[in-house]
Amino acid sequence: MTFSMVLTAPSADAEPDDDTGPSHDDFDSVVMDACNVLSRTDARFEVRGFGPHPWPVDVSYDLSTALEQLPDVLAGIRATKRVTLDFYGQGMGRELVFTPQRDDTEIVCVSRTSWTPDPATERMTSTELERMLVRLAMTFAVSVSRVAPRFAGVAPLNQWRTGDL
Repeated sequence: MTFSMVLTAPSADAEPDDDTGPSHDDFDSVVMDACNVLSRTDARFEVRGFGPHPWPVDVSYDLSTALEQLPDVLAGIRATKRVTLDFYGQGMGRELVFTPQRDDTEIVCVSRTSWTPDPATERMTSTELERMLVRLAMTFAVSVSRVAPRFAGVAPLNQWRTGDL
């Protein structure tokens, strides 16, 4: 299975906003609070690759850790530099190492648990990888703004909704 990270937006029947906004205005807090709001809907975060099964990830914690690292990961990919994305949640313990290879990016999955990636290395075009990560951020920002309008004007969500990352 080829590597992918996808957020399925909540359905139209998603829980309405409980009128809470971000607890702080720093980037990590906004992302954590927004993931917490989104986790109370039927939104789904799915990561695949490095084996036949989807990864055991969730919206509240694992999506938050991925999104917190996303600006640096995207900057590295765009600058054709080696970057990492660490899924450091308890029981997850997986790190993705992105290394540019001409027009492609080599992605190596390193496990810090008993799980073994098979294969440990995958490739995708750098353009496709960047597009997937931007789409993840856009879906996240649009979804959160829809179910919790108080987040709509908060950076970085206000930029991410239009793909400005």
